[in-house]
Amino acid sequence: MRTVVSVVAVGTMFSVLCPSWLAAQDAPKGPTLLPPQIAYVHPAGAKRGSTVNVVLAGIQWTPDMQYFVLEDGVEIDIVGALGPLIVPEPPYWFGFKGRNGGSFAIPREVRARLTVSTHRRPGPVRWQVANANGSSKTGFFYVSDTPEVIEERYRRGPQELPELPVTVSGQVLKIEEVDFYRFRTAAAGPVTCEIFARRLGSLFSAALQVTDAAGKVVADVADTEGDDLAVTFTGRAGDEYVVRLHDLDFGGNRALTYRLKISQGPRIVASLPARGQRGVTREVTFVGYGLRSGRPRLETLARTLSFPDDPALSFFDYQIETLAGEATWSFPLSNLPETTEGEAERLTEAVGSTAELPRLLTAGAITGTLGADEIDRYRFDGKKGESWSVRLARAGKHNPLDLVVVLSGADGKQLAKNDDLEGTTDAGLTFSPPNDGLFGLEVHDVSGRPRSDATLYRLELTRQAPDFKITIPDRLSVEMGGKVGMPVKAERLGSFSGPIQLSVDGLLPGITIAGPLPKSLLLPEKEKQTTIYVHAAEDASSRAGFLTVNATAQIAGRESAREVGRVLLSPLMKSLAKVTPVDREGGRTVHAGTTYPAMVVIDRFQGYEGEVVIEMSGRQGRHRQGIDGTTMVVKPGVTHVPFLCYMPEWLQSNRTSRMACNALVHVADAHGNKRWLVTVMDGRITMSLEGALMNIDNGVHELLAKPGATIEVPIRLERSPKLPESAKVELQVPPLLKGLLSAESITLGVDQSETIFRVATVADHRLLGVQEFVLKATALEKGQYPAIAHTTVKVEFVSEAP
Repeated sequence: MRTVVSVVAVGTMFSVLCPSWLAAQDAPKGPTLLPPQIAYVHPAGAKRGSTVNVVLAGIQWTPDMQYFVLEDGVEIDIVGALGPLIVPEPPYWFGFKGRNGGSFAIPREVRARLTVSTHRRPGPVRWQVANANGSSKTGFFYVSDTPEVIEERYRRGPQELPELPVTVSGQVLKIEEVDFYRFRTAAAGPVTCEIFARRLGSLFSAALQVTDAAGKVVADVADTEGDDLAVTFTGRAGDEYVVRLHDLDFGGNRALTYRLKISQGPRIVASLPARGQRGVTREVTFVGYGLRSGRPRLETLARTLSFPDDPALSFFDYQIETLAGEATWSFPLSNLPETTEGEAERLTEAVGSTAELPRLLTAGAITGTLGADEIDRYRFDGKKGESWSVRLARAGKHNPLDLVVVLSGADGKQLAKNDDLEGTTDAGLTFSPPNDGLFGLEVHDVSGRPRSDATLYRLELTRQAPDFKITIPDRLSVEMGGKVGMPVKAERLGSFSGPIQLSVDGLLPGITIAGPLPKSLLLPEKEKQTTIYVHAAEDASSRAGFLTVNATAQIAGRESAREVGRVLLSPLMKSLAKVTPVDREGGRTVHAGTTYPAMVVIDRFQGYEGEVVIEMSGRQGRHRQGIDGTTMVVKPGVTHVPFLCYMPEWLQSNRTSRMACNALVHVADAHGNKRWLVTVMDGRITMSLEGALMNIDNGVHELLAKPGATIEVPIRLERSPKLPESAKVELQVPPLLKGLLSAESITLGVDQSETIFRVATVADHRLLGVQEFVLKATALEKGQYPAIAHTTVKVEFVSEAP
């Protein structure tokens, strides 16, 4: 539990002793509020029709968070209080990685209950959070249709999994952590292991290895591109297999969550066509592993399907029977004619073809395959005055293509080119032919990755009818008493060029659009963008909520009205305090293993005179290696306090360490809502490391013991003359050994450096093997601030007494 220190008189004393230049500083500028961020969900998903307990985690979260699920059929209920900041546990990176490996954020966690409707489709679910400091980007968790298992923490050996299929939600907590899972195959045939991590927003890049009961490696893959991975191998009936899973760089952190799905049967990765046309019966070619032979190789298999003619359905799930078992493929449904590259070639041959005359393309969509070093070319007839839309996207799963579309005229000269559309990796463009004639489209891949029958694309060519599209942001923040502009972009399609009427619904108390009236805006004829100004009154509610933007236009004599989308609006209260280090850009020499009281200044604003909480920020400059900060409650009137920074003894002395802090104020808005305001420190506390003042060593490489015996550990404690204090030595037991080891703490006097530390053990077979525990020594420097040292003790427990 994090210690909270209440400061009363320290600030008064320091105000007398502080130098005159500090008192004469200019009035500080207003501080910056820190919006919350989503870190992870664990477990990162649930089976539809289930209710599961999860942990939600975030950065700069406060107890008054609001939680929003953006999909139907899923609910989040908070069932616990927001926890403390979670400092990463050892081991840590040192050397180059410790300096330049970046810094994971320091999260807070809250327990929640996730309820998923039986009608919710499997797939990603979006969610957001907000408080009085702003709102977060969208986070994700997954809904599945397989049994769900949660990784067992602090276990020995591989975790036993139930019968397949199964999805495991795991978390790589520490550097160098490796997770193991054991499963048994019910029948012979293809077995697939698939990772979901990047799709969750997790930075986990998996390295996955599968071995059989004899220890033979049957699969060994690594996600070197940050795309998640899947691998299929041939399993034998009734055999056991072990999955070995870790981060590619052996990194570890609570934010490295993953989902491991293990299933039997063929693995489909793509289909031709990629989508199903509503109401059409046609032949579909599936591309996957083991579809014909049951072996882990890429194969194709054709089936005739009838797609439903239901405009309310967005997907069609088809279960295919093969000799190697069943597999399910989900088709997105389309109103366009859906064809394939082969069908386009046959159509071209029917009308005549030459080497210079590429495949004929008509309005609709075509699914094609890019082979090695191949560029696919198509032609279409365009007429002056028409408007055409071209969209090019990867099709299927685990597809590495990076697509580019090129438009050319009949003479072969390039007219337009696009790689990535805004906000997506898909390519596309719009085109109005300058004259009647043939025009060419080329499909390129610039990924440099290997291609196969599974590297498919879907090229959509449509003649645009008069219409429009509106784009708005997904979140917006506005300060009380101020306004913010919400950008609105309009894309007019086909021949439509008229005005578009905009309106906003769902206004929160104290929120107005473009002044009290009107609550709508007109986007004039041919204008491509505008700004809707959102105003917040000084007495507005600070509760976040969704604004709904609607658009209406007259198209071809008929009114076209639609909901454009929703914007999560966060009204921001004005910041009331900030904290600044006295040595803003300088630094102090600090001994490793000690607590440094870094003097900071508290400024209050807007007439606020109450308490200010100072805590370590959830965002630090680089990998912190266990540096910690004590949360402090600063009483009214106190302006200068020492913020306590603990610097572990393992920190490198050839580096500079920094600490960023936040100032928090708890106040009510005009509607009585109690809110927490979080502002970032102006500058950082900077510390240069020197050697430790204290060292503890157990003097043995490894001890032998029988479970139930008392272990005697010889320890030696060395203290610098700068630390003439007694030291308390106590046992720290890892979670795996809780209840199996115990010890009374002992105190070594100032003149005592050696003793025997006794650890009692339980006669339990779970102790057998090599175990490790830690002895922690604590001395109070100058009777106030802890100096700490650790030593790790390794014991081999044997069944017979040594």
